[in-house]
Amino acid sequence: ILMDALARMKDPRGGEFVLPMLESENDVYRLQAVESLTQMNSIGVGTKILSLAQKNKDVEKAKTFAMALGQLKIKSAESFLLGLAGKTESSPTLAATYLALGRIQSKNAVPILSKAIGGDFPKGRENSVEALLNIKDPSCLNSMYPYLSNKDKEIQYSAAFVIAGVPSGDSGRIVLKLLEDKGREVIGPASFVLGRLKYEP
Repeated sequence: ILMDALARMKDPRGGEFVLPMLESENDVYRLQAVESLTQMNSIGVGTKILSLAQKNKDVEKAKTFAMALGQLKIKSAESFLLGLAGKTESSPTLAATYLALGRIQSKNAVPILSKAIGGDFPKGRENSVEALLNIKDPSCLNSMYPYLSNKDKEIQYSAAFVIAGVPSGDSGRIVLKLLEDKGREVIGPASFVLGRLKYEP
């Protein structure tokens, strides 16, 4: 109730009082702490959250810290989040880390996120799509085009969403060439991209 009250006040100073709840053993309290910090936009406690995250050894709490750092867009957390993404197995913590990297618009995360699109972790793939759409770095697109002919429809359409949502003057031409060369193999996702791009040729 107190965390909810502070969140409703939307005063960033409340972040200092909510901060200790990120280390609670109760996952409900931890998630509510993240929500409250976000509602208050308590970016002033960002360095303290990062410090707690770096000392943490609990994988469940790591998810909470990743969420908090991402929601508050703490850009100084980039190295920590990249390290977490590199050492964490497929799990809610990894999925949350991908999302956080997108929210801080980490261009250094583009190779990791692009690779995750083709991986076998559905939630990680879903969050990687959202992250890449937030980052909007066209360097990811060269990894996306080959996915359009992947045998897994979810991978095909995940890549299609990214190609359609990350601006590039070359995408229409490249996807049309794929459609001409591979035909039925890519007709669904390629058509989706070309339609979203309003590519008249």
